[in-house]
Amino acid sequence: MSKEFAIPVAFSEELGVVSIEEARAAYLAQSNPDKRYSFVCADESCRIKISAVNCYNEVFETTPHFRKFPNTEHSAGCIYGVYSDVYGNMLENKAKVRPRLYLISILIYSYKLSF
Repeated sequence: MSKEFAIPVAFSEELGVVSIEEARAAYLAQSNPDKRYSFVCADESCRIKISAVNCYNEVFETTPHFRKFPNTEHSAGCIYGVYSDVYGNMLENKAKVRPRLYLISILIYSYKLSF
């Protein structure tokens, strides 16, 4: 089984498809930031529930990010599930992934925005 990874974007009924930075900015921009958003996978064929880690904390030890809940899996053919497998395999093989991961994230985000 491959390692978990941060999902680059998620979908919310209130916000649409957003990055964690956009979700965090929307939350903090509220006059009374107490309404939390619900997120699901941005792939329309998947829509598993997604966690917004540290999105609502003013101070945090780990960088805010999206990730799937434990014991859930992306649907077959979900682009983020495929991304997870590729990324996890790269980590397991100890490949240098930072530049590739950044490029993959940009390509996926750009692809999703084009529809």
